[in-house]
Amino acid sequence: MAKNIEHESEEIEDEIFKLNSFLDNNEPPSSYQIPFINEHTERLDAYLAKVHARLRKVRGEILRYRSILSGIRRLPPEILSEIFVHCMRPIPTTEHRIGRFKTYPNSSPRNALYALCQVCRKWRNVALSTPALWCNLTIVHETPTAHETYSQIIQHCSERSRVSPLYITLLVANFTCLEEEEEEKTKIFVGALNTTDKLLRHASRWHYFDFNASWYPYHLADIPFPVLPATGLPNLHEVCFSIHTRGRRFGAALWMLQLLQASPNLRRIQFNALVPNIEVAPWTLLQSFEATAGVLLKDLFTILKSCSRLQVCDACLLVENEEDPPSPSLKSELVLQNLHTLNLSELLTEELTTVLGCLTLPALRKLSLSGPSDEPVFEWPHQSFIKLLSRSQCHLESLSLNNLAFSEGQVINYLSLSNINDTLEDLEIKQWEWPIPSKVLKHVTFKLPSTTSITSTPSPSMPIMSLPRLHSVSFIVHAVAQAVLLRDFVASRWYNIARNDVPLPIPRLEHIQILLAVPFLPNASVSSIEAIERVFRRVSLVARVDLNEFTIQPSAHELHAYAAIEKLDEDGFFDYTI
Repeated sequence: MAKNIEHESEEIEDEIFKLNSFLDNNEPPSSYQIPFINEHTERLDAYLAKVHARLRKVRGEILRYRSILSGIRRLPPEILSEIFVHCMRPIPTTEHRIGRFKTYPNSSPRNALYALCQVCRKWRNVALSTPALWCNLTIVHETPTAHETYSQIIQHCSERSRVSPLYITLLVANFTCLEEEEEEKTKIFVGALNTTDKLLRHASRWHYFDFNASWYPYHLADIPFPVLPATGLPNLHEVCFSIHTRGRRFGAALWMLQLLQASPNLRRIQFNALVPNIEVAPWTLLQSFEATAGVLLKDLFTILKSCSRLQVCDACLLVENEEDPPSPSLKSELVLQNLHTLNLSELLTEELTTVLGCLTLPALRKLSLSGPSDEPVFEWPHQSFIKLLSRSQCHLESLSLNNLAFSEGQVINYLSLSNINDTLEDLEIKQWEWPIPSKVLKHVTFKLPSTTSITSTPSPSMPIMSLPRLHSVSFIVHAVAQAVLLRDFVASRWYNIARNDVPLPIPRLEHIQILLAVPFLPNASVSSIEAIERVFRRVSLVARVDLNEFTIQPSAHELHAYAAIEKLDEDGFFDYTI
């Protein structure tokens, strides 16, 4: 190779020498000299191209040789294994269910696990001998024969994960089937059950299980649900079920209940399906229970009584049917020392009274109560709610009252309580499609005494700070009658310290969710909406703002209120004085 380079260099020098003679004068070349010059310059271009190609090749070789000195070659397999684990998909939980719609692991070149195994023999051996890389399985059933291709994946993952905990996600997604193709959908569902049966051979290692089925074969009387092992699932900590069943006595519901009762060490249960009748709740370590598709009050209380370590409860209550056994009387007080989050929806009068009258929640920080979506036919148990707060002596940080028949005086009374006023950070008040009472909106508008009153001796008549820690709100506001009140509320909690005399610090609003109730008038527009949107555009520069509208029928006195709304723009927003 060196002789070839030397020979080519001599030829190039000859070519250059021949061309240099034309540079000794400034005369133009003759017609027979022009082809000669072009021929030799083309030879020089070809030589230059070869030089560049050789240069790229040599640089590539240099990089390859320098890789021999790379520090990653000296990393022990233990460190490489830890790096590989951080390159993989995060372990799923009921709170963070990541990548649930794509099979994992798979042989796609984009798959990180596949890519690591293709680098070199050493990396492949390290990847294959790292159990943590093979304990996370996501299996998607989209076709009737999909389960036949998963046997090898299940075998490889179960062997390579050794004794590590398994995190399993099964998705039954019949997106490719038409509505009328029930037979195909049934095969997909049964195939998913076959996959579950294979995975149950390793049930003692299950740590997380997520079963999501978007369709259920109701027309089948007997569905071959897998038989649970006699030893149960002792290490299962988190379960999520999403099966669209029409009742609590279908095979899917009963099988889910059997699986839960065979898992005594559960920490989290998430039910996006109708919860079956629960007679025994053996989960003494349970910390979180979610039933967003429906649960009977008696089943909910069975869990609350049995699971003393429960911290989060989120449930949608069901109305009992005639076929359901009657609920026992729930009059005894139930103290839950660790429950800090309680979300209950679709509450009726009897259920709401029972919950407020029986529970004592000293650790409660987040409370959300929601009634039915239609208008109320019952009274709000005001005294029971007050007794719950007084009995629990809790300090609420988040309060949400939706679709409940409370009065404006009652809400103001709640917000004035010390265990709510002093600590509340998130507030949501919505009554169906009714605007928030104006007195409540005035009450939450922040008011500070003047500087002179702060420096002087406090008097009993000095105003009390209303909700000094509030930073997130969600209201329904009348776009006409309450536009000015809304502007005053936002401005009172959106001050500029450099321009306003604010002796006491309060947090500015970080999240504002406002649903504007806009009265409908033919061939007319509500001018206040544009002014409101301008105010919120300025606020949205540093805060999260959700501003939406819906139409309502105007009352008689609202028909004359449109002209008065123009005073919204009389004062500059940032010149507003608290």
